[in-house]
Amino acid sequence: MNSRYAQGSSFLLALMLAAGLLPAVLGEEGGSDNGYLEIWVESDFDDQWGDLYIGDDFIDEYWIEYNESAYLLDTLELDAGDYVVTLELANDASCQEEATVVANHTSDVLLYPVLENHAPTLHEAWVDPQEGSSETEFTFEVYYRDADNDAPEWVKLRLDNAENYFHMEKDDESDDYTEGVWYRHTLHELEEGEHTYQYIASDGDAMAETEWQEGPAVDNGDESYGWLKVWSINDFDGQWGWLQLGDEIYDEYEVPHGEYLLEEFELEEGWYWLELELENEAWDGREVYVEAGETSGVELRPEYEEEGRGDPWFRFVELELLDTDEDDHADTARIWFNGDTEHEELEVWVMLRVWQGDHKVGHMFEDLVLHGESGEDTYYFDWSPDEAGEYAFDLSIGPEDGDDGGDGGDGGDDGDGGDDGDGGDDGDGGRYGDREATDWWEHEAVALHPRGGGENQAPELRDGHVSPEEGTPETAFTFIVIYSDADGDAPHYVKLRLDDAKHVMSRDSDGDGGFSEGVRYAVAVDGLAVGSHTYSFLASDGKQAVDTDWRDGPAVYSGGYGVAVSMEPLVRAVAPGSIANFSVTVLNTGGQEDTFDLTSQIIYTNSSADGWSLTLSEESVTLDAGDFTTITATVTVPADAAEQDTLVFAVSAASRGDSTVAGQTVASVIATEDGSFLPGPSAAMVIAALGGTGVVASFRRRLRD
Repeated sequence: MNSRYAQGSSFLLALMLAAGLLPAVLGEEGGSDNGYLEIWVESDFDDQWGDLYIGDDFIDEYWIEYNESAYLLDTLELDAGDYVVTLELANDASCQEEATVVANHTSDVLLYPVLENHAPTLHEAWVDPQEGSSETEFTFEVYYRDADNDAPEWVKLRLDNAENYFHMEKDDESDDYTEGVWYRHTLHELEEGEHTYQYIASDGDAMAETEWQEGPAVDNGDESYGWLKVWSINDFDGQWGWLQLGDEIYDEYEVPHGEYLLEEFELEEGWYWLELELENEAWDGREVYVEAGETSGVELRPEYEEEGRGDPWFRFVELELLDTDEDDHADTARIWFNGDTEHEELEVWVMLRVWQGDHKVGHMFEDLVLHGESGEDTYYFDWSPDEAGEYAFDLSIGPEDGDDGGDGGDGGDDGDGGDDGDGGDDGDGGRYGDREATDWWEHEAVALHPRGGGENQAPELRDGHVSPEEGTPETAFTFIVIYSDADGDAPHYVKLRLDDAKHVMSRDSDGDGGFSEGVRYAVAVDGLAVGSHTYSFLASDGKQAVDTDWRDGPAVYSGGYGVAVSMEPLVRAVAPGSIANFSVTVLNTGGQEDTFDLTSQIIYTNSSADGWSLTLSEESVTLDAGDFTTITATVTVPADAAEQDTLVFAVSAASRGDSTVAGQTVASVIATEDGSFLPGPSAAMVIAALGGTGVVASFRRRLRD
């Protein structure tokens, strides 16, 4: 609520005073023993029928309309006395309030039906293991229960402080939330030191949280680690480069001209391979030893690799996979190649080698005569395996001026060697020995099956997730899933289904074991609409399609600022000389962290007593996007306050990020000795006019959204 709202409320009070609407007693004295009871209703539900009861007596059936403010449902003439008023809606929402009817007076009661909800509970909070190093994977777990069998809106892990939280994943086949369901989340690379953790959860209406607990303790020690400084010496213009540590690309850097400290590592003692490749394809690599407790350094000076393509050479080489037995499995690799030479005629040799990992499992060899610039010297090798697996290939060519390099090797599987090829002479040839290759070609591993193979096994998708799990429309969300196939089949496609749209995913890693073990696929998507989204993955190996279950995420918040404020209860009755506490909840509905200044204001009172005071437990709060917190508003009632003296007050939250953004909530305190919770008509009208009634339910809807 902005400042114009507050000005409007002051104008409303003046108008109500002028109209004579603020007296606490609306009826006039008379001779009857009867009085009147106004039935006011405010409903957050769709229009529907409702039954009204006075005590156990059914009064009538009414059409209850959705309305953001209270409206007069009916006025009943009743004998003077105390009554219990009940309203039951068709959707099982209900409310029950007490009312007192005074002879010759008009009383009122406000009915606000709600669906009864039981808050969830959290049990058996734990982290395993309780101690370890930054390399340790710590699994945090908690048992979620809900008496209404409501699935959680979310379950979160807080680590060290309330702002550092992680969404937990369901890790249980059961959907019986009444009995309980496990939620877990695994973290690693935790900072060294003593940590604390807490779990919080919501069923969309109510929250639960555990006590803060100690753990895990992370201790890396200093005995087995050393430090390595990596310097680049770039003789070229400044450009992008990629640093490789071991077999993995560690990071991408802007590498300036000259000498530059590229990276500092803390590594366990041992040997490490480092390689720097620039955008212009110049590179350098070194193996370096890191000694525990010591600082080592390595200089990488990228240079162009000397290439001396000889004669003959390949014009082109292509790999074609064939399914000769038509069983929907590739069983033959056909390697097409075209050779060329600067001579009119040249006798050459060509050799194909087949690999599984570092082991050569086959080769084929052929002697040919090339004709310079003819373009017609095109041949092929066909090779088939004896068992299913992933096979890599290399092809080399050289002049026929040496022996065949020995008689080792298995000769392949009787491939035909191309046009009139004989499938090999059991020679290894290769790039070494007397027979020197002048050009070569390599191809990564592909899946092949023996001819006449068995049934196809469907691929699998696992470990699907999105990172980050929440953001703004400008955030680039990366969706990742691992594709594997027991047959080693490459995917025909891997796709992301995001809401109603599909996105083609790209290969993001080779995987240690190829498609049989699993290969990661990823796609980045930005420009998502504000709100909650759902996603799943689907893939096919060209024979069978599979998909995953739908998952929630990511949550997209608006890029601007926003706030919603709620207070409970709306009305509190306390004895004169006492205090009344109210829970004020502030929700950051914007798309970024924001600080909100909190203020309180007395809107209306009918009391002539001095000493009313209003305080807040916090002057400001700072919240991440989508987070909320609860503070306390305290009203002190003076000891000389009269019976039914009423104070209506407001609590406001104003954004520091955008001065035009603010929220307000309203509640009231009644001084009474008998515990009545019914404000007078004047107070009820002020609360309704200022939007206090119904704010709790609408705020809960906002939390659910």
